[in-house]
Amino acid sequence: MACQHKSCCTTHHTLLSGVVNTEGGMRTLPQEELNSLLKQVVVDRCVPCVRQVLLAGADPNVSMKQDMWYPVETPLHGAARDNRVDLIQLLIAFGADIHLLSGTRRTPKELAITGSEVQNLLVLNESEPHTLLHQCRQKVHLVLGRRRLYRLTNLDVPIGLKDYLYGK
Repeated sequence: MACQHKSCCTTHHTLLSGVVNTEGGMRTLPQEELNSLLKQVVVDRCVPCVRQVLLAGADPNVSMKQDMWYPVETPLHGAARDNRVDLIQLLIAFGADIHLLSGTRRTPKELAITGSEVQNLLVLNESEPHTLLHQCRQKVHLVLGRRRLYRLTNLDVPIGLKDYLYGK
C-alpha cells in the first residue's frame, strides 16, 4: 500500500522539519539523523519523503534492522521484498548498491518475487555497463556528495535536467 503523501507528511512533520526549512531549501543534519530518518520513511513507504531525505544527504545503503525476521538489510532490500518499483528506481538513482547482501546473505534481487517487475528491474540494473545517462547522474552525485546534492535546485539549468539529476 502506497502512502497518502499529505497524511504521511503530517505523520513525519516533526521528522522532516529538521530537513526542510520554510524556503524549501535543506538544512544540514548529522549523517546519523538523516540515515535514521531515511529508515523511517522507507518503512512507511513514502516516496516523496524518501526523495527529500535522500536529497538532504542520507545514505541509500544504510543498514536497517527491521525486526527479528529481517535482521539486517538496506532500504533497497526492503523495497524489493515489498515489491516497490517506485522506491527501487529512486534508491538506485541515488546510488543504492544492488549487490549488497542482507543479514541472510541475499541480494535485493533474490528477495524480489520471481518474475516480478521488481526482479526484472534489478536484473536490468545489474547489467554492465550502465547507460551513459545513468553513469552521468551517478558521477554528478559522487562529485557533489550526498550532503550537497540539494544545492542543484539553485543552479540555473533547465527543469528537465534538474529532474533527471534528482531521479524523477
